[in-house]
Amino acid sequence: MNLLKTIFTLSLLISIAMLYGQPVKVPFTNENWDTENAKAIFEEYQGKESVLVGNGPIVLKDVLLENGTIEFDINFPDQRAFPGVGFRWQDKDNHEIIYFRPGSSGDPDALQYNPVFNGRGAWQLYHGKGYTDSLTFKYDEWQHIKLEISGDKARLFWDDRELPALSVVELKRAQKEGKITLRAMGAPVHFANFQYTKSVPEVEDTPTPAPSKKGTITNWKVSEGFGREVFYGVTVIDDKLKKSMNWKEVKSEESGLVNLSEYVGSSNTSLKSTTVARVIIHSDKEEIKRFSFGFSDEARVYFNDRLIFEGKDSFLSRDYKFSGLIGYYDALYLPLKKGENEVWIVVTENFGGWGVQAILEDVEVKVEVAAETLKKYAGEYAFQENPPLAVTFEEGHLRLSAGPNKYNFFAVSQTRFQIIEFNLEVEFRQNDKGETDAMILFQNNRETVFKRKKE
Repeated sequence: MNLLKTIFTLSLLISIAMLYGQPVKVPFTNENWDTENAKAIFEEYQGKESVLVGNGPIVLKDVLLENGTIEFDINFPDQRAFPGVGFRWQDKDNHEIIYFRPGSSGDPDALQYNPVFNGRGAWQLYHGKGYTDSLTFKYDEWQHIKLEISGDKARLFWDDRELPALSVVELKRAQKEGKITLRAMGAPVHFANFQYTKSVPEVEDTPTPAPSKKGTITNWKVSEGFGREVFYGVTVIDDKLKKSMNWKEVKSEESGLVNLSEYVGSSNTSLKSTTVARVIIHSDKEEIKRFSFGFSDEARVYFNDRLIFEGKDSFLSRDYKFSGLIGYYDALYLPLKKGENEVWIVVTENFGGWGVQAILEDVEVKVEVAAETLKKYAGEYAFQENPPLAVTFEEGHLRLSAGPNKYNFFAVSQTRFQIIEFNLEVEFRQNDKGETDAMILFQNNRETVFKRKKE
């Protein structure tokens, strides 16, 4: 009877505190916390009643929080680990979390914001000011943390610092109430003195997202998830493959980033870790555009059905410190045809974030070759006994005919050109009389000389 009375009194006090926005202190006990699979031990440590979490999250029972303040003390060892605090927790596969990297004390990413969609984290997508920040940690000492959550903003304060150690520029998940969790990962962590407040703290000084750059692609079509083997050996996309795709229209974030985990699959789709991000580019003329893009973790780029790029930026794929953070680190120069052009980026996720982004930019073509000069290069060119290649001058362009297809030459100098579809450079050679007598093809550090046939 006394136990029931105590529980009733505690529940009443908590309800009153919540109503008036007062802090609610929650002791670390089995009655208050779900510790299943977390290897938790309730104990006194360095003078405080605490919980030692071995691995995984412990979940606060019977409390849902959308906006408010979360406070606790933390004590961790000098080890590579990722302890943190989760909030707006819908389930283990969908929640917000801010975690700490004790092994990266003083580094720019010592503090990390990480939204989890469908069981996939996204730390490789959200980095830099507004998502990560630097902090020097103390080890095997109690440190106090205060987290303020309001709308799409969050601020984390550390110990007695007046300014926030991390100000999250934009929380990525929907503003929806959820559970609160405390996490240990990589090494055991002690937590003590937990309390929360249901209120809407003022966080007006939190920075806003930077506007997107000119040319940022914001409208995409994204396919369902599938196994990476679907595109093994595929250099040309055929009609059968096109018809197998189901598309969802997706709008990027303000920065241009598409967090693919938000739209594709669930945590049980390890065999479906690949998707296609598709964009249609309309052009009113034949021209070259610079296509700057970023991806995480692997990508194959198809332009007008043909494979033109393959890359891998996954965690530790280049060296033992390579993080695989997304950025605009790659670019292609697309020879757009008049009308509709199509780009497919086949993106595969391995670990740390599944995303894609792109910017389409104008290119200044500074080299202009007179039409009379281009006409002199037109003709047939043969290599040994092979069928000749035809170079024609049509509609103001120099073109290479290969079977039924024709490819534009793009001038690099008065005599040197590029054929972008083949990653090929071509130079027209002249003899002592100033006549064009050969076409030299440069590819993969090899030169092939095609001699001009006499008319």
